[in-house]
Amino acid sequence: MSKKVFILFAVAMMAANLFAQEVVSPEQFSQQQSVVLERHGNTYFYGRDAMTQRQMLDWYAQHNCQAAYLQFSKGQKMATAGWACLGVAAGCHVGLWTCYGMFVFGDNYDGIKLLQSAYGLAVGAGAFTAACIPLLIVGHRKMHNSVDIYNSHCDLAKVQPYWSLQASNNGLGLALNF
Repeated sequence: MSKKVFILFAVAMMAANLFAQEVVSPEQFSQQQSVVLERHGNTYFYGRDAMTQRQMLDWYAQHNCQAAYLQFSKGQKMATAGWACLGVAAGCHVGLWTCYGMFVFGDNYDGIKLLQSAYGLAVGAGAFTAACIPLLIVGHRKMHNSVDIYNSHCDLAKVQPYWSLQASNNGLGLALNF
């Protein structure tokens, strides 16, 4: 009989921490609830800490949020590709207008070859401009949405160990879940 009472007492003592509550002042409660990751423009804020886009990948890695890290990384790569396409398109435009200017104002140049070059550069400029727009929009959208992923999934996923009662063929047991 004393073994059963002792086991019951031990289980009750181990389960007592499940019912314990931390007393938090209203100021601490509002601070805990209001600290979220936010974005204003291309600056990210966690509480009062401001971070640039370059710092965000390290921040996600430090906070062990792989979903937000991958989303931000994909978006950053797409945005970088979009800016590269925009640069190539600008170079094609400069070449296009240079060929056109040489055709109109130059007298010692072969006009047909200049026009053919200008047409080729116009096609290249149009293609790279058309490619850069969706890359920039989708890339920046992915980077911005990583904030929502962090706030909805990773910030709430704090692991807290707890005790539970487990039944098996051998009887009742106490399990520590973490």
